[in-house]
Amino acid sequence: MVKTWKDVELRYAKLFGTLRNALSGGNSHHTRSDTLHPDFYLEIKHGLQCRPTSLWQDTISKAKLEHKIPMLIQHAKGERIADARITLKVSDFLTLTSINKEDKK
Repeated sequence: MVKTWKDVELRYAKLFGTLRNALSGGNSHHTRSDTLHPDFYLEIKHGLQCRPTSLWQDTISKAKLEHKIPMLIQHAKGERIADARITLKVSDFLTLTSINKEDKK
């Protein structure tokens, strides 16, 4: 069972094939993302009191500075990892799905 927000970040990092950024935020010198993914700027929020609109705008701004695709993951307490929601721009979604189609050819 997921107990803390750190556990949630760790699980999503593993799901996306990367590591959790233990120093996410202003203390990290290489990314402010919650993970060390090279292409995605993952902002992971755990709990019921997420404010997606302001978080999303902040995530977009920070991801742009790092030239990464912004994703906001909202995970409610007690929720399965696979059932959380991801906020993603439609243009980025279309890019990602076309990349996957090209990889399978």
